[in-house]
Amino acid sequence: MSSSASADVPRTQAEALFRPISAIAIGERLGRAAAGDAAKVPEPVGAHVPAEPPAGVAAEGDVRECLKGVRPGRGAATVKQEAGGLPVLGSYDVVVVGGGTAGAPAAVGAARQGAKTLVVEYLSGLGGVGTTGYISKYCDGNRVGYAVETGGGAPSWVIEQRMEWHRDAVLKAGGEVWFGAVGCGAVVDGRHVRGVVVATPQGRGVVLAEAVIDATGNADIAAAAARECVYTGENEFAMQGTGFALASLEPPIPTPTTPTSMRPT
Repeated sequence: MSSSASADVPRTQAEALFRPISAIAIGERLGRAAAGDAAKVPEPVGAHVPAEPPAGVAAEGDVRECLKGVRPGRGAATVKQEAGGLPVLGSYDVVVVGGGTAGAPAAVGAARQGAKTLVVEYLSGLGGVGTTGYISKYCDGNRVGYAVETGGGAPSWVIEQRMEWHRDAVLKAGGEVWFGAVGCGAVVDGRHVRGVVVATPQGRGVVLAEAVIDATGNADIAAAAARECVYTGENEFAMQGTGFALASLEPPIPTPTTPTSMRPT
């Protein structure tokens, strides 16, 4: 018997489970069993999400999220959620939402200036289309400065090395990286964005910040904060279609919403 991560599964069987063909077979069996169980369960009626009352208010403001319309394009069905506070998961000088082509360098730059920095990235690596997007060479351009630092200015690079370089650069400068987390809203106090709403594997909460950089590529946080967004269309020149919108530099005054308190952890 094995005392490792295979628990009390015999070692020979544990070794077999590491074979992709075995994992595929197990996944198919689990999927069929889950589908069979789901077919027997009646559709839930009156489902709701309970909430705990806030234990104390760590910050004042409105929580704004895109819950209707084309962003993010949900259906009409809803589940009732009780009113309550959101836990404050952390407080930083700078929070960068999206660790891609712009977000990763922004996080490195902020951390190197001494700011307490967090970058929130829902994938498992930094660098965006240049790493997780598997575009590992430059099309053209003047490769100087940051481009040289990340890979010597070479016309192409090894994706895993570039991804690790960004992560290591953020950490060496004193910053933090949250992988598997999504920025899904903004905390707004009047005209000021005070933080972001983040969905993590451990739950949803708020990260407070002195400055928020929206590097989502789709202006997700800017749109949630009711800032003016310019949508691309057929009149855009040489548009690649990789994003929805660009946030403008002059935001309008947000419309009022119901205040939502946040309880500290």
